[in-house]
Amino acid sequence: MKFLQIYPENIKDAKGSIRYLHNGADIGSGAFYIEHSAMLLIKVPRYAAVTSVKAEVFDQGFKGSGFTDSVILYKTDYVTDSFLLPINLKGLGRGLFFFRLVFNTAAGELYGYGSPENVYLSESIHGKYLQFSVFDAEAANSSNYCEGIIYHIFVDRFAKGGNVPKRADAVMVEGWDEGAIEYPEYPGAPLKNNTFFGGTLYGVIEKLDYIKSLGATLIYLSPIFEAASNHKYDTGDYMKVDEMFGSEEALRELIEKAKDKGIGIILDG
Repeated sequence: MKFLQIYPENIKDAKGSIRYLHNGADIGSGAFYIEHSAMLLIKVPRYAAVTSVKAEVFDQGFKGSGFTDSVILYKTDYVTDSFLLPINLKGLGRGLFFFRLVFNTAAGELYGYGSPENVYLSESIHGKYLQFSVFDAEAANSSNYCEGIIYHIFVDRFAKGGNVPKRADAVMVEGWDEGAIEYPEYPGAPLKNNTFFGGTLYGVIEKLDYIKSLGATLIYLSPIFEAASNHKYDTGDYMKVDEMFGSEEALRELIEKAKDKGIGIILDG
């Protein structure tokens, strides 16, 4: 009797998931304490016929920090295969890290991208990297962050400055005293939050002397990363400063000029 193994056409469209395990416990966080043991619990459909998996890790500058060791099947329920992939936290050190999974499958080598809930297997070496961070609770902080005065800035409503692009769907309020607080039509109704007053990071730069005169040693910025709303708490891309706030160029200038005045910057993530 002959058995013919047939792999489905959609093997390259298989979708899996990952969970971050801290000392063996799933606490729903991708931020690891450097003294803990860290593992990725990777689950993929059985039909993807994954034989082993490893991770290619990159630091914040997207410089390769190398591959983890390959691991083979941990367990299966005959619908889903599970793999436990250790991460050497002390070998990486503190910081934010990006990674893609590399699967050995019946269809050849495939890459895993996406989000922890939806890891897509792809032939492409390009995709949305997964990420985790490593912190040290014992690390010394700058004294700036332990004492002094913090000045909180809601960027869109603080100060205008610089020549920045305006989104096509943005409703601009030209006068600081003109806009009214927006409310939804009824509780639970949608609200676009696309009314902007035009505050930017360049505006914050122009006010640094004023902020310093108040005795502030830290500026705590409301979210500044790319998002649809004016408040940016619905961040869409944590790696991109919103163009309406001045982009990364404005953030770098703010950090440098604030540092010259003895002021630190805290970003709301």
